Amino acid sequence: MAHAADVDTEAVRRYVRNLRERVMRVWEVPDGVPADQTVVVRFRLRADGSADALETVEGADPALSQSALEAFRRATPEPVPADASGLVGCWLRGSFRNPGLSKESVSAW
Repeated sequence: MAHAADVDTEAVRRYVRNLRERVMRVWEVPDGVPADQTVVVRFRLRADGSADALETVEGADPALSQSALEAFRRATPEPVPADASGLVGCWLRGSFRNPGLSKESVSAW
């Protein structure tokens, strides 16, 4: 189990930021998803950077939920560098929101 000090480092923040950017680059909001829908996914990070136990924990729109899960699958693994190894085994959450506008205005995490 990681301690707070292990996950509150610049290396961890950089890794999470890079992972978020990778996921957002490949995420495709499905056509027909109503505006202002949000989905939250959760996963445990493996040492190779893959997402273990990836699941939707919030989200009413099945198409949006599936698209968020697929984005994680396509964007990972992103190997965890040694200086961010405190994240390995930790549960992480990512939020995806479809404001009904262009992809550039979609927010995550």
